[in-house]
Amino acid sequence: KMSYAKALHAFAGDATDPNQMALAPGDILQDVLEIGNGWSEGCKASTKQKGIFPSTYIEKIAAPAPPAPPAAPKPMVPPAPPGAPMAPKPVAAQNPLQASSVKKDQAQEGDESAAEAKLVAEIENSVREWRGKLMTALVDQNFLEYNRVKNQISTLLEWRRQLQDSNSKQHEWVRRQVIRCIESRRQMDEAFTVPRTADDGVATPENTTIAELHDKHKEMEKRMLDGKNLPASIAEQYRAEEKGGQRQGKGSSDDDDSSAGTPSHLYVNVKAAIFSTPDPVQIVFSLWTKSDSTAAKKQAQKVEANRQSTLGLSVSESSAADQQSLEALGGGEYMQVSEEFLVGLTNKGFPEDPELFDQLCTVFVDVPRSTMRDHLFLVCRIYRIGTLNPDAKAKKNLAEGAKSIGDVNDSSVIFRRPFGVGVMDLANVDAHQFEHGKEVEQTMFLFKTCNSEGYGFPALHVALMKAGNRAVEGVSEKIPQCTGVVVGLGVFDGTIPELMRKEKNKPFDEGKKNLKLTRHALDKKMEMGRNDLYITLVGGKFAQDGKKSAKNVEVKMTVLDNAATEVPCLTKGTGRQSVTPYSTYRSCVYYHLNTPTYMETVRLQIPEGDLFERSHLFFIISHCKDDKKTARNPCTFAFLPLTADANGVAIPDGEHVLKGYKLLPGMEKTLKDKTASYLKTDPSKLTLHMVKSLIGASATPEEIVVHVRLVSTKKTQIAELHNLINWRRINNPQALEDTFEKLIRDYKWSDIVKMLRELLDAVITLLRDVNNRLPEKVFYFFSHVLKEVTQPLNKSALPVLEDYISRLDHNAMGDLHVILVRHIRRHLTWVTQTPFEDKPQDAILRKGLGNTLSSLHLHMRIVKVSYQAAEAKGQGGGSAFLGELSALVDQIVSFMDLPEPPWVLAPQRGLLRRMGDALLNLEGFLPIATIADKVATMLGKLQSGGAGSSDAQNVDKLLLVRHIVRGYIFKDDDSRMKMIPSLAEVLSGHLRSTGQPRYLAVMVLNDILKVVQANKEKDEDTFSEAIQHLTGLTTEILSAVESALDEENPEVDGLVSALTRDQSDSRTDKTEDVANVRPVSDAATALLSLIRLQSTCNDPSVMEMNTMNLRGLLSVCSSLLTDDVYSKDWIVMNMLQYQVTLKVLEFASGHLNAASFLGVQDIRASTADGLGNLGECDDLFFIVGLKLLREDSLDLASDSMSPARRNFIEQVGKYGDIRAEVVTVLESRWNNVSPAKRAEPTMIDLMVQPLLELVESSSPEVSVMARKMFFELLQAEFKSTKNFLSIGRHAVDAIDDIMIQAHKQSSDNRAEPALLVMFRDELSKKFAEDPDLNQPEAKRFLLETTELFGLLSDLSRYPKTSEYEDERVFAYTKLMEFLGRLKRHDAYIKYAHAMSKELSALGLHAEAAQALLLHVKLLEVDTQLDSSACESSGTVVGGELEDYVSVHDMVRLGMNIKGGCHGDSKGPGGVSKVMLDEVDFHGVTFPRQSALARRAKLYEMAMDLFDRGQQWELALELAEALKRQYSSVTFEYDKISALFRRCADWCDSIMTVERYYPSIFRVAYYGQKFPPQIRNQEFIFRGAPLEQIIDFSSRVRAKFPGSVLLELKAEIGPEHTDQNDTYFMAISKLTPSTRPEMKALPPSLHVSDPLLPPGLKGWRSNNCLDTFSYRRPYNKRKQQGLKKSANSTVFFGSDQKEKALDTDGEFRDLWVEFKYVRTQKCFPSTQRRILCVETSSVFRNPIEMAIETMEGKNMELDAKLAIMETLPDGGADQSYTMALNGVVDAAVNGGLANYVSFLDGTFRELNPEIQEDIALYPAKQTINIELADLIARQLEIMDRGIRIHSTKVCEAMKPLGAYMETNYEKMRKDAVHWVSKAEGSSLKCGCARCASSS
Repeated sequence: KMSYAKALHAFAGDATDPNQMALAPGDILQDVLEIGNGWSEGCKASTKQKGIFPSTYIEKIAAPAPPAPPAAPKPMVPPAPPGAPMAPKPVAAQNPLQASSVKKDQAQEGDESAAEAKLVAEIENSVREWRGKLMTALVDQNFLEYNRVKNQISTLLEWRRQLQDSNSKQHEWVRRQVIRCIESRRQMDEAFTVPRTADDGVATPENTTIAELHDKHKEMEKRMLDGKNLPASIAEQYRAEEKGGQRQGKGSSDDDDSSAGTPSHLYVNVKAAIFSTPDPVQIVFSLWTKSDSTAAKKQAQKVEANRQSTLGLSVSESSAADQQSLEALGGGEYMQVSEEFLVGLTNKGFPEDPELFDQLCTVFVDVPRSTMRDHLFLVCRIYRIGTLNPDAKAKKNLAEGAKSIGDVNDSSVIFRRPFGVGVMDLANVDAHQFEHGKEVEQTMFLFKTCNSEGYGFPALHVALMKAGNRAVEGVSEKIPQCTGVVVGLGVFDGTIPELMRKEKNKPFDEGKKNLKLTRHALDKKMEMGRNDLYITLVGGKFAQDGKKSAKNVEVKMTVLDNAATEVPCLTKGTGRQSVTPYSTYRSCVYYHLNTPTYMETVRLQIPEGDLFERSHLFFIISHCKDDKKTARNPCTFAFLPLTADANGVAIPDGEHVLKGYKLLPGMEKTLKDKTASYLKTDPSKLTLHMVKSLIGASATPEEIVVHVRLVSTKKTQIAELHNLINWRRINNPQALEDTFEKLIRDYKWSDIVKMLRELLDAVITLLRDVNNRLPEKVFYFFSHVLKEVTQPLNKSALPVLEDYISRLDHNAMGDLHVILVRHIRRHLTWVTQTPFEDKPQDAILRKGLGNTLSSLHLHMRIVKVSYQAAEAKGQGGGSAFLGELSALVDQIVSFMDLPEPPWVLAPQRGLLRRMGDALLNLEGFLPIATIADKVATMLGKLQSGGAGSSDAQNVDKLLLVRHIVRGYIFKDDDSRMKMIPSLAEVLSGHLRSTGQPRYLAVMVLNDILKVVQANKEKDEDTFSEAIQHLTGLTTEILSAVESALDEENPEVDGLVSALTRDQSDSRTDKTEDVANVRPVSDAATALLSLIRLQSTCNDPSVMEMNTMNLRGLLSVCSSLLTDDVYSKDWIVMNMLQYQVTLKVLEFASGHLNAASFLGVQDIRASTADGLGNLGECDDLFFIVGLKLLREDSLDLASDSMSPARRNFIEQVGKYGDIRAEVVTVLESRWNNVSPAKRAEPTMIDLMVQPLLELVESSSPEVSVMARKMFFELLQAEFKSTKNFLSIGRHAVDAIDDIMIQAHKQSSDNRAEPALLVMFRDELSKKFAEDPDLNQPEAKRFLLETTELFGLLSDLSRYPKTSEYEDERVFAYTKLMEFLGRLKRHDAYIKYAHAMSKELSALGLHAEAAQALLLHVKLLEVDTQLDSSACESSGTVVGGELEDYVSVHDMVRLGMNIKGGCHGDSKGPGGVSKVMLDEVDFHGVTFPRQSALARRAKLYEMAMDLFDRGQQWELALELAEALKRQYSSVTFEYDKISALFRRCADWCDSIMTVERYYPSIFRVAYYGQKFPPQIRNQEFIFRGAPLEQIIDFSSRVRAKFPGSVLLELKAEIGPEHTDQNDTYFMAISKLTPSTRPEMKALPPSLHVSDPLLPPGLKGWRSNNCLDTFSYRRPYNKRKQQGLKKSANSTVFFGSDQKEKALDTDGEFRDLWVEFKYVRTQKCFPSTQRRILCVETSSVFRNPIEMAIETMEGKNMELDAKLAIMETLPDGGADQSYTMALNGVVDAAVNGGLANYVSFLDGTFRELNPEIQEDIALYPAKQTINIELADLIARQLEIMDRGIRIHSTKVCEAMKPLGAYMETNYEKMRKDAVHWVSKAEGSSLKCGCARCASSS
């Protein structure tokens, strides 16, 4: 009974159990009584409430003291959120030995419980927020996002349940996952991350040092999941990464779900096996992994080749399955990574011992969770224990009594036979996701080999792993009537000792004493206590001995000593059933196979003493069969000694091929007697002859191959090491010295250090041996051993060494500390002697010095332990020894900067690398004040530079400084103050260096500031003093920041390597991400941290020290804001930067205002060193302030600011809106700036654009300040210059940027921009009120600015899509015209490039090239050109800016360059008179270059665009201009060569590539509803290639729904143009024409030249034209009031028979009106919509239309015949026949008769209107003759066509061809007859009629 108790920590109780009583920490309980099962009952002393509670939550106390006076009431604690953590179930009471640890654990659990409660609340808040996102995704039908968020919510709720479950052992892991998931989602949704404190709270500068904040942000950024592809759960992430190949072979990584310092272990519990077999089974489990190592594959090949040669097998003799099985030994594609776990089961699938049910378990140790998801396989191989043939009924009783585990007699008919194999990929069961200690059941399916005898069994698991645990045809198949092996899997996190001590779950429960761990298989790493020899029976080659079939071979392996006594030391695997070692192991039996492969491994536990040296392996090969009398028939034996020589050195690792010896008849009965005889001989000297003579056996061709691997820290395979460990056997000092030399020279130390314990025992004993005649050699070897332990390859030896040192006692060490200090001092005394003499006999001292200093920390560790052990016995030496030690430290410090001899540089670097850890070993050894004094002196030796100093050596120096700063010395307040001055001096030099030393110096400074800030609260005066010393580094820090900002990609690989090495070597437990070195942000953090700490000092003079660095501070603050040194999602660091920047501004404002008040224009007058003039500091001040105000993270009212981010800034971080404070500081300084300073161009340049941007600020204070300052700038400039040129120039850029941003963020109902309102309304009013500004010039500025707003608004209104291309280009045009008027060429060029980029993106490359040429037009080349070169058809180059530039204009400019006049040649003296600055236009960068070079660059860009647009002719025009420049001006003939090659390609393309040209359309917009820019106007559109009018109409009319389409013949009147509620549109397709055709003249020669090739003619007919036409019918007789033409009769009879044909009178009325339109510019232009500027009509009479028809038909026939001629005979299809027949049919059926009146001239009487039209135009006088010639020409073509057709016609068309030829003869006669009647015709008809009439 406990009368009183006190609650240790909170217990919430279960709401469903009314008996449970909640407890709070500190509650006093009375009448407490244990009620059993870990529960107690009692009542609260304060409330008398009764209930039960866990016994472990309380502790017994005496009677409580009287109550204290009532304290002030505490605020009410808010109720717990829903789903508060459940109370943990009570645990059983611990024994008294655990009481203290239990209390400590309980206190820790209380802290953890509070942290988990916070995290649960954060989970619930996040879930509430995410449910809103869930609904948003559902409304938006974004189902991918919906499912993702839903799964994340489910995952969080599951993790909340686990956090509330006190039985869960994975709280730490779950907490990490919760934070990671929440932060990942926050980064994705809110674009910011929040660092955490140790208790998962939010880290801020108030509770965390600034340097720590920076480190936390870096760590979070690296570990953060990709927000855009955030998986629904961590498991999905692993699968996604594995599928994408990101997880292959990664092993441990930063994303491991177990922390880097927490090992994980795989727990396997065999539940049952469900299969059909009459025999018991053995199941062997092991872990395998995939290996992609090339070296491993080579090793596998080497092993295979060795095996083939050893066994005498050819590749054909070795089965494929056998070859696969060898991968296990050679480390091929898959490799075994664990020992084997053995389980024996009955044929029912359960253990034979019932007590072992559910106890057959093991733990595979050191299996990281990351490895479990990277193709780690659990493999089980099952062996049947029974007869050879289980199906033989006659033999079913032979194996009765067989057991799964146990030895078998030679006479027993019980054998090990292969049964099946199972494989489980642990990634497929999400083993890495298992909760700590939770068991999950899984089933392993079993497979067997396809061949009946299963000799491929050893490799079957490899095939299954490759196939994904699926059957492979021809290799494996599922075992019938077999479910598989049921196993329970689990994962435990923590060290094995911890788990054995604390864990309550299986397998660490009551049976933990019997738990057998399964370790790494064949692991060569050091593991204390391992003393094993692994023997793998690889295979063998056995004779058939005259049998008809191969033998059933069993190999029996026995361990015998030299007396032939069996030694029980063999075990197969681990586990409860393999505890007892056996002396014999029997192999599996493969049926009828002479060359079996076994791959069976057993472990030989090396016995103590010399028994191992006297033992050997004895093998007997037997032929087996199911017969009790002759179950095993021994036929051959072999043996293998376990030692390589008589001294007891273990046999070497690797394969051993054992020769077989034939057993003589009857010999097997006396085998042991015979064996004993040969064992008396030295096994290493045993030969075949000796074996034969001793035992009468002869060698056979049979062989056994075994593989041996020693894993031991007690036995060695190195003879010299064995001799050294047993050094007392060697009385010869020279032999001992030779042993030292051989060990150092001839062996890998990774093998030697495995024997570290025995080796150190021997060497320390030698050191202490008073009779030692080689003290220097022994110490040299001892130091060499310690140095080798520090090497990376031997790092696994460090814990062994530490354990060894910790176990040493005084009896083992004696005065070892004195001996070591004496030796080290002797070496240092020798090297520092004056003068130094390097004698040959002192070489051992030189080597020893290097070894000693490279392992100084280990020496000092041993010295400390030895001294403490001796001092405990009163034999340590006391103050005398400590004096020696202090003197040794002084010698070491003096040695650090020893300049001579030259070879000391290497030992010095070794000392630098080890001195930090050496100092750690002085803790508690020497007084800390003494150590601090020596360290302060040491720091003086670590300055940058010096003789022979290099970057690498400086890095080593700084790493030592870093050790000091991070060590215990610097944490002591007094010691820290002693060292800070020296540290500041050291860092000052290193910060002034370059590269990696400077980066590391910055990191060290951050470490110093971290410690100083952490100790600020202890002593403010000490803190201020420390900061005062460090403030002296401000100049160097500023320089470091600027240098880091200037370096684009700082090289940090070397520094990362050094940090990695240093962390690996260090004894400190702290781990960090050394690869995450960021020179820029590291330096910025150091600066910000220093300034912030300065501002918090009680001594204001500390901050005043920055006066001399004022300019540098402002400059760096500006650069940091510009370059965004911290990622935007680092919200805490960004807010810190803003706060510190504000501090700098406040400090600068005070000093600048004071200087202004005193009239000081040069800050030199008020500071010691000076930093420039006041104006320069003012400029930087306003640059920083205005940048700070424009930071997005400060705009809390911005629409882009997420609620969560805003809430964090306002509520969590308590930052508030600091812009109001910035405004106050800026206004304070602005009011003291003189008007003259305000009017300076530099001030205007930096102020205008930021101020105009801030007018739009969401902060009223900021907006008011910006308006006020801008108006005062306007006043200052106008008063000074009477214009606004400077402000106007910047205003254009500012308004442009603001309008673009406004459009991106705008909605349809967005209000007018505040900037527009300011210019249009506010400034207009102020200008009117200000006498100085109430001037026309000033008012014009406001009007122009308002106009600019309108133009930019038009441009931003339309999206960048092809639908609105015309509108956007039009807006660009108007805007550029405006900029041209203002002479704002820079903005003009910017928009020209923007337009070009847009057009190119839409595929309009020719238009994009034209836009680029607008830039060319503005280039001011200094060539004197003739005036004729500046004139082009309607375009004036160099005059007012236009948006169209003819390519010909550019060419003429290029071709009129006068050679050599520019001075722009490539020679060293060539400097152009016109140099243009570097600029960037929409991603295209132009370097600083001459105007001519820039023009060449633009030509090249335009030519590329013309090439892409198939406008090769235009590209050639530009190339001609460039050729002239390159040949006559810049003399760059290499460029001419490249240019000619491009031109050649373009010429080829012109002649060979078939091009399709854009269709041309006319669109007229009528009505008042249309926008003003198109209202009642006609435009010509350049459509898409081959675009049809129906498609074009739909596209154009889509912008104006409900528009009315007018007919082509409609006459336009006021009813259309003045209509207010209807859109009227007229659309027609146009034909390209030339200007002469507008005047009824023939087309221009450049498109109608008959010599033009088709490709060029087609291009000319569609490009560089501004004239187009469309036609419509026109009835002239109707217009003249005449009747339509009457039909007439023509007497036609060329065959001398008269017949009459009626001709159609309407044919003579076929007049056509051609409507010609001319555009403002030529196509192609920057626009595809150009305004019509001129229209005209041309009427063509019927004869002209007949000529046009005949010309078209003749051209069509010519083209058709040209193709038909190239066809093979009979190859012309029906299209050719139909083309010819169409002409014949039309003429035969009377079509030709319609032309008779035109030919014979009768039309003059019938249709006088035609004659009148001909009379008006001289060119038409002979049109009837032209018609006759065309008909005659058609007859020639038809003659040729009929002739070609007769041979080319296909078989199917021949009948029609014959009919056509007949009709053609008639048609030809008639045609000739009437053509001969034409006036002036030379064609004569020979018919009788014509002859008689003539």
